[in-house]
Amino acid sequence: MLKFRFLTYTNFGPMAQWYEEMAQKGWQIEKIPLPFIHKFKKCEPDDIKYKFSLATNESLFTKFSKEELKDYDQMAEEYGWHLVDRTFNMNLYRVDDAGIESLYNDDSYEIDILNKGIKGELITISVNLPVFTFLALSSIARLRSRDIYYSNFSFFMVPAVSLFLILSLLSLGDYISFKKRNRKVQSIKNLKFSRMGIGKLQALIPVFSIVSVILAWIALVINQLEMGYGLTILISVIPTIFMVILIYYFIKKVKLMDAKKGQKKFLFALIPVIMLIVFSVSNFGMLAKLALKDDLQTKEIAGFSVRKESTSFLAERCEDYRAKSHDLDIRKTVVNSEGLAEDLFNRVLKNAENHPYRAEFVKDLSKDFAYDKTYSLSDENSYLILKGKMVLEVDGNIYDDKVAKDIEIILEAK
Repeated sequence: MLKFRFLTYTNFGPMAQWYEEMAQKGWQIEKIPLPFIHKFKKCEPDDIKYKFSLATNESLFTKFSKEELKDYDQMAEEYGWHLVDRTFNMNLYRVDDAGIESLYNDDSYEIDILNKGIKGELITISVNLPVFTFLALSSIARLRSRDIYYSNFSFFMVPAVSLFLILSLLSLGDYISFKKRNRKVQSIKNLKFSRMGIGKLQALIPVFSIVSVILAWIALVINQLEMGYGLTILISVIPTIFMVILIYYFIKKVKLMDAKKGQKKFLFALIPVIMLIVFSVSNFGMLAKLALKDDLQTKEIAGFSVRKESTSFLAERCEDYRAKSHDLDIRKTVVNSEGLAEDLFNRVLKNAENHPYRAEFVKDLSKDFAYDKTYSLSDENSYLILKGKMVLEVDGNIYDDKVAKDIEIILEAK
């Protein structure tokens, strides 16, 4: 059984008590896959004593090896402390009735680890806050643009980054409050813990956020597949996955090295270089896409080369028509209702009206044509047409008889 509670440096005391309460109900903590996910196994109701012990399992530049952790666990066993699982620098133990009170003779050592851990969390949150704020604002801006008719990415990414932003703000307030309450505390047993993470809400926020991010990227991949970029995705993603695995093992090995901190800093500085090289290689996917011609799923319709474009669940289809015999390019978007078509039309129109070089050329030409609405978007044969559930973006002279006939053919095309 999985339970959701957010384990942090500010609430590991109450979390240990919660594990004890669960054991009394017949559920024994088995593993902590993530700080906000706790795996329990069914057991006979029992009074089990749990305690967290803080240890520098891993810091920015160091990490205990498997052998060192094994020796540490054997030492703890001798004192009646049986390891359940580790998460960051917090080790959860099942403590025998005759077990000692603490694995440390000096409480200040654990307090020092705790303070360093909280300092690291505050630095991480301070870095993440502006990033999540920027991502949230940019995602919301995309949600208000025409993009939502051509990709489902923003529908999932907006709640994801917004929830991450909320979680960062909650965590920041929690850590600052915890530090103020325990400024003069010299022993772990005297800590005044927070109960913020004990509730389900804070634990579910990262769950929903991660699920939303995954759905956003799935939506993006589906859009790319719709446009025929299957091989491109494959060529681009494989180097990226390879890079993530390579960097993970690179960091792990460097942390385990018996070297000075300055040398490790230099090695970590190579990571951006590795990323640049791998991303450069993955960009060759774009060249491969063009060379292997798997991206443009084109077909011929009445003298037009027609390419399918991606859409969101708000639209039925989107196609780009290019005339072979003359200069004409038309993007046709068919949405799910006339109301949505008018909304898309207004979004495209608003974008032109806000453009610094095109705004003065935006004019209502609806009286000149039989469509629902017709606007010019620039002084270079760029027009916008609304007809029922269809929105046409035209690059060509719609006053030309040939172009007018072509538009009618495209409007009737299924």
